[in-house]
Amino acid sequence: MRQDGKVSLPLLGDVQAAGLTPGELAMQLQEALKRYINYPNVTVAVAETRPLVVPVVGEVAKPGQYMLEKGAGVLEALAAAGGFTDFAHRDRIFVLRREPKLVRIRFTFEALSRGQGQATALQLQAGDVVVVE
Repeated sequence: MRQDGKVSLPLLGDVQAAGLTPGELAMQLQEALKRYINYPNVTVAVAETRPLVVPVVGEVAKPGQYMLEKGAGVLEALAAAGGFTDFAHRDRIFVLRREPKLVRIRFTFEALSRGQGQATALQLQAGDVVVVE
């Protein structure tokens, strides 16, 4: 898959693949190929998955980009960055998410550490940035 989330295929040209499971992509390709082939049979196999890379910036001990496991949350990102500096506001932790439009999701360390509310449900995604003010 290219950086733009698409794959290029004969007959079909560029096809959006990002965000689809292998099964969903296979079904979409089969439907598109019906214009050219009788009874197309498509199999999609993932050769390699990309790690989740999340920038953590602001008042953390080691700002930078961190490779996290898929499904990781804000607490894992903060731990990877070495925790807070002495100047960090523990009630001003944000995730900036760009899709479908830019949103700023606020967390408190208390909610994160106690697993309260949306704090435990949010899984970081590619393109997210964690900011500690």
